[in-house]
Amino acid sequence: TRCSLRCDYGRYGMVCRLCEKYQALEQRAEYAEAVEVFFLLPPGAFEPFSRELTEQSCGGIVLSKDGEKVLGMAVL
Repeated sequence: TRCSLRCDYGRYGMVCRLCEKYQALEQRAEYAEAVEVFFLLPPGAFEPFSRELTEQSCGGIVLSKDGEKVLGMAVL
């Protein structure tokens, strides 16, 4: 599943650890006022990754799946 997210530099380490845990393949990261990360998740990993990201970031990081913004499990 093709995903992306934007986070502040303080949360980037947590995002990298989650990507490693869920065996995400990072395609690229863009560094500006925040970090934007583009990656691929293996089949079946999107929902648990999204849940854990929401929990660990207290809802502060919005995950995009194939260009659609996803907050927790609901597509906005």
